[in-house]
Formats: sequence, structure tokens, C-alpha cells
Amino acid sequence: MKTVSFKKSFVSQLVGALVLSAAVMGCAQDEQASVGGEADEQVAAQESGLSVGDFTNALTVGEAEAREWELRSATTTPATGSAQSYGQYDLYNGTLKQFVKYGERDTGINLVWSENAPGANAISIERVDGATGPLHYGEAVAIKFLANGYVKYGERDNGINLRWSNTPVYEWQIRRGPADSLFNPEPVEVPTGSTIQLFNITRGESVVYCHRHCGINLTWRNNCKNIPTPKLTRYYTNYLTDSPCW
Repeated sequence: MKTVSFKKSFVSQLVGALVLSAAVMGCAQDEQASVGGEADEQVAAQESGLSVGDFTNALTVGEAEAREWELRSATTTPATGSAQSYGQYDLYNGTLKQFVKYGERDTGINLVWSENAPGANAISIERVDGATGPLHYGEAVAIKFLANGYVKYGERDNGINLRWSNTPVYEWQIRRGPADSLFNPEPVEVPTGSTIQLFNITRGESVVYCHRHCGINLTWRNNCKNIPTPKLTRYYTNYLTDSPCW
């Protein structure tokens, strides 16, 4: 009987000690998480294998690197000749080596990546005057995803600040670099399949491929860092401290 009582007493003490230990650990975790979000940042860094130092020392994606897009004719092989206003094109990203198309997603603007050419889900680029004919570097144009509508700059809670519009918004430029920021004295036509920048006049930056937590992996050039890793080379500047998706 004494042996049984001793065992019961020992088990009770052991359980009590475990409960107390768990409570202390829980308080410590709550205290750590409340210090300026540093705990969340550390967890994110551990999960991604990245540190704050990686971002501090990393270079922002450069102008030349932002020249990573191609307007490919809606066929398997890019057609030759100049890109045309109101022509239909598959939008190809040379960094990821995939196409961008309309598609529903849980967070951010409804754009998705595709290894295959979108075809019927292509885009159209439209000039301000509504005229057809060759597109020129530096002129203001609207970009329309044929499956849904025009894309424009607009703030949102998650993902890159892009929104949809039912009407054309002429706030985009096809560029080779900063020199195409204004109309050229002698307009230069945009060859189909050539590498280009997609510059948003309202934002004042080009859109680039960049790994992020929420929404499609796109961001603005100055918000993207080059960080060498085995799999990915670009990360959103606030990748470690970005708010969770909702």
C-alpha cells in the first residue's frame, strides 16, 4: 500500500512539474514575440534559410535585369517583325522562364504563372490614340489580359500593388532602359520577342519577377533584392518581415 501511495505521489509531482514548465515556456514565448516583431522575423529567417544580413548586404535588382520580359506572338515560336497595337501576345518572363496569365488565386491580384503559352489567355497592348500599327518604345500604353481586363497600379493588402480595370489605363511603357522614358525624336519600333522592361508610369518603376510570401511572385524593381541561393536569386525586400496573408 505504501508503494502504491508513493507511486501516485511521484506521478502527481511529475505532472505538476511538466505543467509548470509548459506554462513558463509559454510565457517566455509570448514575451519574445511581443518585442517589436523580432521573434516573427527570426522564425521567418529560419524557415527560409535567410538572415537579415543577407538582405542588408544584397543589391537591388538593376535596370538591366528588369529587362526580362518578352512579347511573344501567340504561337509556339516567337514571330518576327514589330509588335503591334491591339495584337495578341503571350507575356513571357525570361528570369523564371514562364508565362504570366490570368488565373484565380487565394491572395493578391488574379495572375498566375504557366509553363505553357497562354494562347487564348494572352494579352493585348493598346495605344492611347486607339490606333493600330507598330508599338514604339516609351509611348504610353494600356495592358489588357484578354480573359479578364486591363491591369493598372493600385494598392492592395496582399501581393504587388496591381488592380483590374474595365477600361484602358494608359500608364505603362515598353522600355529597353531609362533612355526610353520619353518619346524618342525618331520612334523606335518594338520587335516581337525582344527583351523589354514593363514600366509603370504611375508607380515610377518596372515590374519584375521576385519571390514573395503573398500573391504572384512579382514586385517593383526597387523592392527586390538579388540574394544568391541554391534555388532562388530574388526576394521581396520585406520577405522576412512581411505580414501574413489574409
